[in-house]
Amino acid sequence: MSPRSPWVKVTRLAVAAVSLALAAAVAASGSARAVTVTVHGYPNPTAYTEAVKLSHLRTVGICAGYARSKFPDNEPSDVSSGHTLDGKSLSLRYYVIELDSSGAHIPAGKSESYMTGTLHNEYTGTAITLKHGPDTTAIQADHVVALGDAWKVGACTWSSSKRESFAIDVTELRAVDTRDNEVKSDKDAAQWLPPANRTWYVETQINIKAKYGLGVTAAERSAMIRVLKTGK
Repeated sequence: MSPRSPWVKVTRLAVAAVSLALAAAVAASGSARAVTVTVHGYPNPTAYTEAVKLSHLRTVGICAGYARSKFPDNEPSDVSSGHTLDGKSLSLRYYVIELDSSGAHIPAGKSESYMTGTLHNEYTGTAITLKHGPDTTAIQADHVVALGDAWKVGACTWSSSKRESFAIDVTELRAVDTRDNEVKSDKDAAQWLPPANRTWYVETQINIKAKYGLGVTAAERSAMIRVLKTGK
């Protein structure tokens, strides 16, 4: 999993309720064997908490007319992050790579493109060793909620400044292999899910959509509920 702090915030009441239920179940069983405790049909309190958040998102129709130009032209590689690593200024793209990597380092006298370390690709659950060349230039900063998806479920009504804030929000960006980014494109959760960490992916999308007041389509809601319940 990524070195980033997790998005999910579990409510104290939910955790307490499940903890009590689990303790009671173990005590009743008379043994230490594993006990499965679900919360309203969801496998754990975190999944249920995210399902509650999802229930508050509006089901919306699709706003047409998306084009990449509807969002500011600046790509993450063109935007300064305001952060440094080993005394070198980082573009937003490389700051995202640093956040999603462990042991990130820039050798003395080199630029950010020489960053080394181990990137943890959340979409595939694999690790990529960073080194100057194809291993870093083939990595992109992907919008977890694609810009095209955001447009069709609410961003079409936003001001240009809000669309810009969304496009460069580091909590909405993850460092992934270029191929993963291109296959996903502007698809929503009903149209594409990553090969690995699907529950994390859906929970992250729900939190981003809640943060920005975005909606979901009916098909997207169904897909998200399925993933929260089954992980598939």
